[in-house]
Amino acid sequence: MFVRKYILLLLIALKYICKITYRVNGLDNLKNLPTVFVANHQGVWEVLYLMTLTNPTIPIVKKELLVIPFFGWGLSLLRPITINREKTVASLKKVIKKGKEKINNKFSILVFPEGTRVSPDAKDVVIKRSALELAKQSNTSITPIYHNSGRYWLNKSFIKKPGQIEVFIGKQIKPDETDNLKIHIENWMKEKIRVLNI
Repeated sequence: MFVRKYILLLLIALKYICKITYRVNGLDNLKNLPTVFVANHQGVWEVLYLMTLTNPTIPIVKKELLVIPFFGWGLSLLRPITINREKTVASLKKVIKKGKEKINNKFSILVFPEGTRVSPDAKDVVIKRSALELAKQSNTSITPIYHNSGRYWLNKSFIKKPGQIEVFIGKQIKPDETDNLKIHIENWMKEKIRVLNI
């Protein structure tokens, strides 16, 4: 609870100091918990904000994020599952093992399955299967999320642009409810890209 309040305080500061606000579409889709959140990755903002959607939630993040002043320190309080992107196989095994343990203890898991930050101007989405495999092995729903935070919280820059971040939360999906979950989620995210670029 303390960590959630800490993050919300940071978001309030961001609103008044940097003039960055956000609007969330689809909060009513958060029904069955715990879940595996599958979100696109554009920067630091979504790592923080998406942790406030449900309590408790554990993120899967690159270990280097934890050294970012203030934001990384706050993130470290969440005791995230950290991965080394240079050790792909070992990281996948860790995600499945630790993720299943947390889900069994009623924690939702936040995953960024693109594997790296992607520009908000990108027109395509390609996700890796780690989140899908975690949901399948733990018999847990997947909740897709798409946002455009990278337009305002610029990647690898201290510069912040004022504006309103749009966040979309999709309907929860069980791994056995569709023939190709990977393509289903990628197509859902591409539709949100189209909507945001109209």
